[in-house]
Amino acid sequence: MGTSTEKVRAWRKANRERQQHNQRVWAKKNAAKIAAAAAARYAADRNVRKEKVRAARYMRLYRITVAQFDKMMTMQNGCCAICGREPTPGRRLHVDHCHRSLRVRGLLCGFCNQHVLGRGKEEAILHDEAAAYVRSSFDGRQL
Repeated sequence: MGTSTEKVRAWRKANRERQQHNQRVWAKKNAAKIAAAAAARYAADRNVRKEKVRAARYMRLYRITVAQFDKMMTMQNGCCAICGREPTPGRRLHVDHCHRSLRVRGLLCGFCNQHVLGRGKEEAILHDEAAAYVRSSFDGRQL
């Protein structure tokens, strides 16, 4: 046997059960310390992990980067492209995209994304007809 590393490896191999027992005893005595260290690691990495997940989601679903999203936010002054409202504090605008061509049209608030354009209501002609309907002077009370 040469180096101390080799000696340690040989001892661990020969005394595997004893070493595992010692590890379990130490972990039991230091459970609070282990939990605190894990919580600190999680807290430190939480924002980094969230941003990685966000970047992967944008790329997978819309084929855009976070930088492109941020540039659209700047171009739209941080507001919805349809109604002009800012997103609820703590929330982001939704990426509006065509499901057929995958073209990213802009960023919308949750309401506009789900109720104005969502659920397959992306045909421009429908919105033109809806606008004409709302502008019409028809009053059913006059019948």
